[in-house]
Amino acid sequence: MKQSVTQILDFFKKHKYGKMTLALVVAGAMIAGILFFTAKPKEAPIPLSEVAAAISAGAVTKIEDSTDNGLLTIYYADKTQTPHAATPPRPSWSK
Repeated sequence: MKQSVTQILDFFKKHKYGKMTLALVVAGAMIAGILFFTAKPKEAPIPLSEVAAAISAGAVTKIEDSTDNGLLTIYYADKTQTPHAATPPRPSWSK
């Protein structure tokens, strides 16, 4: 194991662009990891049928769509609220 680590370190010492390439690979991996973990939704989306059933039952008092952060907030009669990620509308050509 020590020999393989030494060989890798020697490679980066001898080659002109070795350190720069290693830095770019590490930075790219970090950026990809950050984007991967932040792109996942925080909670499961609420089915539209559940919202429709709650509206029919009179349990929903207000629905607010925030264009700033892309959240759809549902206010219920029992004073609770649930923010959900609103899905953007599909383009007309993709229907």
